Amino acid sequence: MTQKTAWFMLHRIREAMRNGSLMKMGGSKGGGPVEVDETFVGGKPKNMHRERRLRMQTAEKANQKTIVMGMLDRESRQCVPA
Repeated sequence: MTQKTAWFMLHRIREAMRNGSLMKMGGSKGGGPVEVDETFVGGKPKNMHRERRLRMQTAEKANQKTIVMGMLDRESRQCVPA
């Protein structure tokens, strides 16, 4: 996933939370199957530009990556990034 995609998904989630348009997943009665997966987004420090790598190391964030999670409702075939 690219940074642009993660940024887009984050803003879609924020907009849905603001409007209160979030639906429950797994169907309305009894709850159906929901698939959930997560990944870490971010580059390796060794692949960064030298100055950015030094900035990250001084801020002690060299090994931190952003966690991205997604959920898929099998019945409605809708994917919800979280």
